[in-house]
Amino acid sequence: MESGCAVTFEKYEIKERPEKAAVIDYVTRQERAVSEPFVVSLAELLIEPFGINNRKVLERVRRVNSHFDVFVHHLDDVKDNPANGAASAHAAVTSLISGIRDIRCVNQKDMLFHRLFSYWQQASEGERHLWRHHGKLIPYDSEDFLMLGKRGAMAKTSIALYADASNNDLPVLNLEKGVEEGAVAVQLCDDIFDWEKDLESGIYTQPIVLAYQESGNLNNHQIERAVFSSNVFPVLVKTANSYLTRAGKRFELASASKLTSCVYRMRDNLTHLIEYLEELKGSGIENNLTQRIRERADPLLLLH
Repeated sequence: MESGCAVTFEKYEIKERPEKAAVIDYVTRQERAVSEPFVVSLAELLIEPFGINNRKVLERVRRVNSHFDVFVHHLDDVKDNPANGAASAHAAVTSLISGIRDIRCVNQKDMLFHRLFSYWQQASEGERHLWRHHGKLIPYDSEDFLMLGKRGAMAKTSIALYADASNNDLPVLNLEKGVEEGAVAVQLCDDIFDWEKDLESGIYTQPIVLAYQESGNLNNHQIERAVFSSNVFPVLVKTANSYLTRAGKRFELASASKLTSCVYRMRDNLTHLIEYLEELKGSGIENNLTQRIRERADPLLLLH
């Protein structure tokens, strides 16, 4: 839940953007004076249940959150590009220090840092656990899915910051659980569309494991056909949708209506993708399925 794009639907255009974002806020043409593409981050949408309107407070949270976002980005670089690991590690530490330095005038310092450190520990635990799928075709179990959610724990940073700024802990638990559940679904979708890159890197994600069980072959062509087969793709979608449903229920309990709307829209789109895949195959189209399905995917599903 860290990369971003700008998106509008129906009469709007879809354009990629460099800004970091995790969830898009949908509005109608009547609600906007202009129809330019726009982007709203997960951090922005998490403001709603806390009811914070103070601009100075919001700007402080945005600044701190941006430091931690860069921190996570550089940590990923250490893992994905070992040749540049030293520079990325240094940049990660610098960003972390900057984020901690900018946490000022907090109301519940002990609780804030307790939550932040808990998120960092969860992210580390998830990453370390999931390394068992590097170079090994191991079936995914319930613990692996739990760790997929934990690995995205840094996306919860703004929850702790808003809770402190508003002196309101009431929505925290449901928001944290909702982000965890949503992180699993988004990661599964990312794995569906990035199977080729993961296969080349020897990272055997759930789509690749199921595709191999279906085809008995790690050939790129066979893996793609198997990922988008009637025995694998619906299973992946059903799993992702179950997590999106749970995330939506958590966001509803936290009175986060915009986030609720987003995750349910993602769920509906995934169901549509199954129908679209059946249409393609019914028309005899079996090639380049990854790109064809990606083009019909809700951009929210491609934001990891």
